[in-house]
Amino acid sequence: MFTGSKWQRAGIGVLFTVSVVICAFMLGAWIGARFLVPPGAALAGGAMVLGYGLVAALAAGIAAIVVAVRVPIGILVGATFPLGLVAAVFAVVSGRAISESRGRSAAYLEEQVRNLPPFVVRLTYADAVARRPFASIEVDSDRGKYTADPGDGSICTGPLPATDQAKVDLLTVLRGVEGLLLREPDPCGGDGAGLGSRLYLHIVEAMPPVTEADLVLSGACLERHDELRALTTTLEEFFRSASPDRSCSAATS
Repeated sequence: MFTGSKWQRAGIGVLFTVSVVICAFMLGAWIGARFLVPPGAALAGGAMVLGYGLVAALAAGIAAIVVAVRVPIGILVGATFPLGLVAAVFAVVSGRAISESRGRSAAYLEEQVRNLPPFVVRLTYADAVARRPFASIEVDSDRGKYTADPGDGSICTGPLPATDQAKVDLLTVLRGVEGLLLREPDPCGGDGAGLGSRLYLHIVEAMPPVTEADLVLSGACLERHDELRALTTTLEEFFRSASPDRSCSAATS
């Protein structure tokens, strides 16, 4: 009869407990997904399934520790081998499923980004402030490039980042400006013409009409409207983050 040292018993006990926890987590998650999560849970369903799995794993882990301490080591060894095998199979299968799910999610997100409406946004600052990264910039998502004047007598061009996150971020803040324009068609109209920077935006919607605006932005207008300030900040951050991929040449008169 196998008795083993206390360290061997501890090692086998750890393997037994880990195997039980993995099996219980998978079983709890499956039961939760199959019987307990309501059909309309949507995005919350994944968190609920994870919660059921964790509750099952915690309860089973406590029970497994008690069993590992109390049962004879021979029985513990005999139970650990099949449980460990089942846990290993669960781990491999779930790992592959997670990997495939992430791949499908990434492909879905890429497709959604490709289907985003094309847009053009152009910002020209009227004041030469040293902290501003550019004097003007134009981003054209349909052409996948941007053109900027850093204010040093050169013109810089570059591609939109390959991750597409820049396109998503810019369109998000543009939608915010679009909502502002629906509420206030001329949000800076009371500040006087020609006093500030100029913003032009053009979004080609899936259904007409297109969204288009040409605004004069004063400092007071930017202070009043978070949507406009968020757009200028996002454009500045975009220009700074895109610096390694751009090429600059002297501006032609």
